[in-house]
Order: sequence, then structure tokens, then C-alpha cells
Amino acid sequence: MADGGQDWERFCAPLSNALQGSMILITTRSQKVADKVRTMDCFPLEGLTEDIFWEFFIVQAFGTESSSNYPDLEDIGRSIILKLKGSPLAAKTIGRLLRTNLHASHWNNILHSELWKLEQERTDILPALRLSYMYLLPHLKRCFSFCALYPKDYRFEKDTLVDIWLAEGFVEHASSIPAVAVVQQYFEELLSRSFFQKVTRNKYVIHDLMHDMAQLVSQDECFIIRNADDLRTIPPNVRHLSIFTKRYIGCLDLMGLCRYKKLRTLLCSKAFSKGEFASVLGSWFKELQHIRVLSCSLPMIEDVPEGISNLKLVGYICFSGQRTFSILPSSFCCLYNLQTLDASACVFRSLPCDFGNLISLRKFRAKNFSYLPGEDSRMQFLRGKRIKVLKYINQIQGNLLVKLPGLKSKKNIDLAVLKKENDLYSLHISPLAEDASYEQEQLEVYENLHPHPDLQHLEVTGYRGADFCPSWFLPANLANMTSLIFEECHNAKKISLPRLPCTGFRSLTNLYIIECSNLSNIEQFLQPCNIPAIKMISIKGCQELASISAERFGGFDFLEVLVIRDCPRISWQNGLALPPTLTSLSLVRCGDVSKCIPDCLLNLSSLVRLQLVGLSGTTFIPGDIWQINLPLLDYLEICNFQELRIVGASEAIAEINNVLIDRCPMLQELQQPFSRGDVTFLWGIPTSKWLGM
Repeated sequence: MADGGQDWERFCAPLSNALQGSMILITTRSQKVADKVRTMDCFPLEGLTEDIFWEFFIVQAFGTESSSNYPDLEDIGRSIILKLKGSPLAAKTIGRLLRTNLHASHWNNILHSELWKLEQERTDILPALRLSYMYLLPHLKRCFSFCALYPKDYRFEKDTLVDIWLAEGFVEHASSIPAVAVVQQYFEELLSRSFFQKVTRNKYVIHDLMHDMAQLVSQDECFIIRNADDLRTIPPNVRHLSIFTKRYIGCLDLMGLCRYKKLRTLLCSKAFSKGEFASVLGSWFKELQHIRVLSCSLPMIEDVPEGISNLKLVGYICFSGQRTFSILPSSFCCLYNLQTLDASACVFRSLPCDFGNLISLRKFRAKNFSYLPGEDSRMQFLRGKRIKVLKYINQIQGNLLVKLPGLKSKKNIDLAVLKKENDLYSLHISPLAEDASYEQEQLEVYENLHPHPDLQHLEVTGYRGADFCPSWFLPANLANMTSLIFEECHNAKKISLPRLPCTGFRSLTNLYIIECSNLSNIEQFLQPCNIPAIKMISIKGCQELASISAERFGGFDFLEVLVIRDCPRISWQNGLALPPTLTSLSLVRCGDVSKCIPDCLLNLSSLVRLQLVGLSGTTFIPGDIWQINLPLLDYLEICNFQELRIVGASEAIAEINNVLIDRCPMLQELQQPFSRGDVTFLWGIPTSKWLGM
């Protein structure tokens, strides 16, 4: 509200024409804000009640241990929770801190800490958070306080943050453990103590109050520029500086940053016009020679300035924005401390010949080229780069993505080096484009691969042969392969193995066959003797697939998940047999399965999820299968059955937690507690949930 309420008025403007009865719910920690914007009495959200709060606290403080085993600690804990204001965040952070040492002396030190005496409002929990920070080890303090460089609600990616911490030199490196593994452990430690919170699979945030604390402990070292006025209040000894703003800041204003000679980090998310910003970059590269982390947007820059070679200590560079560069400057190859170059949206038409001089480089991402050895990484080589360059990489680890260019001679391809790479656990081969003129040459590339026997994951995209059967594709050569993917192999008509005595791919547990439009037969490959340990089979978008030997699926003793989707030509004449180990079955638009239903569903005692969509021919599903044959079923979806008329035992269906029955126009009989008529009546079932498609 510092701008006199103008931001608030702009926020409310689009809402002024809302329908009568519409309401806006506002949450805030500031009573002043509440008083300013409220139109009715405020509702104060109090902390947890004492008994619930205590139960939550002891879970955080003792974990799997029983608090009754530590009566002295229980007494101290009850005194500590009086200082936490009923806040779950405070209980979680202090509780995790206490859990690190279940001794009375440690708990008493926290109880009697001077930090509790800081001046605070009645509901302020900042002393509790500050206390949890003070007990961190020094290297964890450095890592967390650095995050004050980012605005509130910023979504962190773990791998990116780890790369930056490494470049900053925050790691206390133990020689026997890779540095990246050490820093990843730092992150996990902070996450376990609630300094970070997971919001999605790969994204993390810092709670607002934690962020306030981070800014408090790093106020002289970290600074965020949010508008032009902030340029006048930068601390003189600032080490880490970021620019996060959509407001106007002139390029000439950024020239003034050159006076902060101690800068180690400079993050600039704002894009500027090419002429002015090129000169700004030139000045930064000349004057800020202690930079270790640099991130800036280059959408309008024609070339990376030669002066970048002045950043001798830089370990992390990120160029954001879509841009095509003819080449990186040759001086770039003097950045011997560079560990990560992230230019994911940029295209480099070529790389300088001395690129191999970057002896510390761990990761290189670009739109058309990337080199990322490591646990969650890959290496790919695109147009203009001979795959022979693999021979000059000392060690290939993690994943390898090879995108095959149009090559006129297999002499230009040397992948025999892969035979000795026992740290390479994942291999993905993909063509650059559909170019039939090089089909034979690319088939020869596949023949020459010969991956190491320790390979665990193999992914083949865009294979152009009629039958995938290179000489090395044998169980004996891929004894440790656990995952196999065929995708968009449009020329392939079958996948087979040589007819030789073999024990099968004994480690293979996951098989995916996706969008292979001309594939017609996988009967010979999809045999229990060939893949005896298989747990998941997923076949999608194979429009011509007709033969899969589904009657033999019952021989897959470990099969848990079966997905067959958009394969309309599959013949089910010989039936579908399924093993009792199956937990999830999805049959979607895969032809006339009426001869197999309901028989294929009998005795699936482990089945939890059943999805049946767009299956022609089925008119009746008997009721006895729901309770007798599928006792564990938790999710049921029956959709787009044009001929389905009867679904029996609706009382049993009502006991399934998640039910969706939709687009079955002929459905006439579905007994109470369901109503008759359109199947959207499932909305009214109190014990089931309507799940939208």
C-alpha cells in the first residue's frame, strides 16, 4: 500500500463488473492491510488449539520415536511450544531442530535462547525461525541465506540451485564424494528442516516468513532491485545482486552496478534492447571480474561480447531468451572455472574449436546442443557435430541422447567408444528429421552402437527400419536393461528377437511402445519367455497393430500395469488373459474387446484402477465382478461405450471411491442408488467422486 493504494485500485478494476453476490477473499498477515481493504469484519485466523498443536509438535520433534520414552524432553517441549504461537511452521522448524539431538542440554539451550527475547508482536514467530537458522551448520547457512536473492514465491528448481551453489563455492568438499552429491545433500537437509517446501515434482518454494528471515540474516550481502529507486539503496558491500522487475529501468542505470567490485552474483531477469544492453554487458565483463554466477537475458544481442573472458572465476552462466548465435567467441574457451552453461532457448550454429579447453564444464544446455553428464543428465550432439567427439570426453555418465544427423557415410560415425562406458546407464537414439535419403546410413549407425552391458535404459525414437533387430539387441548383451522405449518408429512393422535359445531380458520391467504407426506385429517379442520380469506394458497410438498375443499375458507373473490405448485394429479373437498381480488396467479405443469382457476381469484380486474407454461391441457388464472378483478396486472409469445397455450391481459400484461413467447413450439399466437416465446422475452419488475427463 506504499503507493497510496494505486496498485490495489488497479487490481480491483477488472472485478468491478462482477455479478451480484461475488466476493473477494483476502488473506494477509498485516492488520493494517486488512483494515485498509475490508468491507466487513475481519476474521482472525488463530493458531492451532493446544492439544492438536502438541500432537503435531511431538511428531516433528520425535519422528518415529515415542515421546513417552523421554519424559524430561516432554516437559521442556511443553515450555517451548508456548513460544511458538500455535504456528505449524514454527512447530515444524523448531521440532525438526530439536529432533537432531534428543538430549536435555540441547533442548534447554533452545528453550533459554536469547532470541526469544527479541521484540515481537503477539503473533510473531520470526524468533523461532531465526533460532532454527542459527543452529544450521555454516555451509547450510550460506546456502539458505543466498536464497534471499530471489523474490517471495519464487519457484526454485533443485538442480539449478545446486549448480549455482557449486559455482559460488559453498560446498565443503569431501574428496571421496562428488561435489554435486554433497551439495544435493545440502538441499535435502534444508528441505527436511522445512526451509524449503515442495510444490510440484521439480519445484520448491520458501515460505514467506522463512523468506523474511532469509532477508534479515543476509541484508548486507543480498539485494533485490525491484524498481529504479532501489538502485540508490544498494548496500555498498553487496555480494549477490538480482534484478526482478517489470518496471522501467534504463540501461544506463545498470552501468552504475560496475562500482560494486565485490559482486559475486548478478541475476538479471529483465530484457533490454540490443544496442544499449550490449554496452552494459561489455562494462560488466570488464569491471566485475569477481563474478561467479551470471544470469541475464540475451534476446536482442547479436553476439556474446569477447570481454566475457575477463570473468575468470565464473562457474555458472545462464543466457535466457530465444536467440541464435553464429558462434561463441573464442575467448569464451578461457573460462577454465566454468561448470555450467545454461542457454536452453539459444541456438549456437557452431562451437569454437577450443571448446574442449573448458576443463571444469559439467553441464552445457542449448537448444541444439547439450552436454550434461551426471545423475539426471544427458548429452546430445546435433547437426554439424560428428559423433566422433564422444571419444574426446573423458567419462560419459548418466544419460546419453544421440540425435543422428543426415550423414552420407558411416565412416563419420564412431560409437564403439560406448562399449567401455560402464557409467552410462541410459541411451536415447533419435533422428534429427525425417530424411529418407539417409535411411540406410542411419540403420548402420544403430548396428554400430554396441552399448555397454550395464546399460539400464534404452530409448529408440524414429527408427526407420522395418524390423528393429540390430545384432547387439540380445538379452545377453543387455542383461541389466530395466526400461525399453520405442517411440515414433513409423517404418517399423515388427519388433523381434533372433530365433536363438535365450533366457530373455531378465531385468526388463518397463516396456513402452508409442506412436509406431505402421507396427503390425509384436507377437514374437511380447512373450513371457522374452520378458519374464515385466511389470509394466504400455502400448499407445499404434494404429495398424493387430497381433499382440494377448491370450498369453496371463504368463507375465509380475505384470502390474497394462495400458493399451488407441490401437483400434488389435484382434482379440484368442481372448485376453491377465495375471492376478495386475493393479492397473487401461483399455482405451483398442477395438472390439467384447469377447474378452467380463472374462478377462475375473480373479484380478489386486486390481486397484480400471479404465475402459471406447470399446466397441460390449452390451452388458455383470454385477458379480465388482465385489467378488475386484475387491480392491478404487477407481472405475467406463466411458464412450456406444452399445452398452446394462451395468449390474450398482450397490457395489457405489462403494468404489472414484467412479466415472459417461457417454454411454444406450445405457438403460443401472439400479439404485443410481437414478435412471443420463449417466451424469453419478454426480449425485455421495460415496463416489465425479472425475472430469
